[in-house]
Amino acid sequence: MLPKMIPTSCASNCLRYFSSNSNNVKDLIKKLRSDTGLSYIKIKEALQATNNNPEDAREWLLQRAEEENWTKAQKLGSRTTSQGLVGILADNKSISLGKVQCETDFVAKNSAFISLMHQLLCKLSDLGVMGHISGSTLLEHNSANELLLNSIGSLGENIQPQKFFHHEITGNQSFATYVHGKIDCPHDNLKVGRISSGVIFRNLNDSNLKACIAQHIVGTLPSDTPLLKQEFLHDDSVTIGDLCKRHSFEIVDFCRFSYSD
Repeated sequence: MLPKMIPTSCASNCLRYFSSNSNNVKDLIKKLRSDTGLSYIKIKEALQATNNNPEDAREWLLQRAEEENWTKAQKLGSRTTSQGLVGILADNKSISLGKVQCETDFVAKNSAFISLMHQLLCKLSDLGVMGHISGSTLLEHNSANELLLNSIGSLGENIQPQKFFHHEITGNQSFATYVHGKIDCPHDNLKVGRISSGVIFRNLNDSNLKACIAQHIVGTLPSDTPLLKQEFLHDDSVTIGDLCKRHSFEIVDFCRFSYSD
């Protein structure tokens, strides 16, 4: 017996259904690719595993990515990190400095690596941490650790946040910063380079003197001599302490970061 012919109207409805369903899946894949930056194959796998539910698929992808990035971070963790950058993020209310190391100069200048620096420095203010902070302390916060794992996963190198500094400006305080070996950066208020300094002052309004002291800290190699007893780089007839007395100001705190230290 010959099979019965499917009525034309029924066939048309079936075609419309499958066409519509196919278009929906394509739209979901396009949207998830835009949101996550992951490959077509991974997103298709996620949709198949979650019955084309976009929210479940997104969670599935994030969980899988986290597991893969953690595994990759463990494998790369023993590699030497001799390159990297220092960064300064500052506005009228606060100043944040950081040092993040990686394996190669190529990755250090990568926009994704610079974005990691920017995000980690933003975290300092968000988390309310103050003063000198180690990289391991910052990474105790899950949000910062997640940023690191994602960067290791995408850049494929061992990345080590080493140390940070954050200060909220209050009262009659002000600050100055300096970056040596500056690298072009797309982020507002962020400076990145090879050596950086940040100095917090009290009762000092001379912007030129503040800038010169920040340069002095970058230009003077770390030593056992306290900052106030060091000869001023721009005038070796006086010390930094002499300048404080002469101009009636105080250095509240300071830091110096070098990518190679």
